Amino acid sequence: MTRLKGVQSSCRDVGASGAYRASAAARLPQPGTNATRFYLHGNGTVTEADNAVVRALQHARSFESLRLELLDGKENAMICSEIMKSEIECVAPTDTAGDAARKMRDHNVGFLPVCDDSLQVVGTLTDRDLALRVVAEGRPMTTPVAELMTHEVVSCRSTDNLSRAEELMGLFRVSRMLCVDEDGLLAGVISLSDIAQHETLSRVAQTLRDVTMREIAP
Repeated sequence: MTRLKGVQSSCRDVGASGAYRASAAARLPQPGTNATRFYLHGNGTVTEADNAVVRALQHARSFESLRLELLDGKENAMICSEIMKSEIECVAPTDTAGDAARKMRDHNVGFLPVCDDSLQVVGTLTDRDLALRVVAEGRPMTTPVAELMTHEVVSCRSTDNLSRAEELMGLFRVSRMLCVDEDGLLAGVISLSDIAQHETLSRVAQTLRDVTMREIAP
């Protein structure tokens, strides 16, 4: 058992429950209360065991500084392939707006990469595109995706550091990043929610701030 600047840590394994595995647990003393137990999960997130976040944040040690101390800088080495979603639904340029809408409904997504037969990404389509370019303009649901998609594709390599994806998301103000392999073919997608689950709070806040600037940009 090791001590990190007064924080007691140990390893736990809940076995078949799957809630967390090989996690680190830390205790912070609470004035007048029992200690609060925090868990550092394998995916880099820290959660509290007894909903005492407010009390923990009242301490000089912030929740974020505890997380950084437990992680010990490991998040800086994370690459995109470690957190990207590799099971992706796509549409073809020849598919119709109706096809895309049904696929979004069936898979509970609002974003679809548009790919050719070789999985080369040629565009993207969102539920917002369907609302503005089909419904608002009174176009038929048989309109080809090729006429509705956004042609500009922002992507990074699946082997890139996660910070590269965050940088591009902020620069181009997109909430999803396409990850391609060495041949330029679609390998996965990273969303803001993926970053929120794996990055530090400060980096998540910065990326979110950069991305949402599109809402107020002229």
